[in-house]
Amino acid sequence: VENRIKELHAVGLGRTSCGSFWANQFRVHLAAAAYMLIQELRRRAAGTQLERAQVWRLRETLLKIGATVREVTRKLYVSLPDSAVFAAVWCTIAQGLGRLPLIET
Repeated sequence: VENRIKELHAVGLGRTSCGSFWANQFRVHLAAAAYMLIQELRRRAAGTQLERAQVWRLRETLLKIGATVREVTRKLYVSLPDSAVFAAVWCTIAQGLGRLPLIET
């Protein structure tokens, strides 16, 4: 539990450097929403090598990827680079969300 609390601070939950109360409140809400999204990524990564990864590891390996996104009619196509080490994990998570992406080589 203590590690999860530390992860909240890594997302920026404890950062309240704005001048007004409402701005700080909004910042805390955004950080909490970001943390919830990361937790959902972790939950969807069950059975992969990232199932017990910390927030910074998920962010670095799954979210900070240089990918090409194309929109065709009502669909989005994501082309991952050949050097994406965790492309299979990314596809597993996308499949858990309901859509299996097409991998272009």
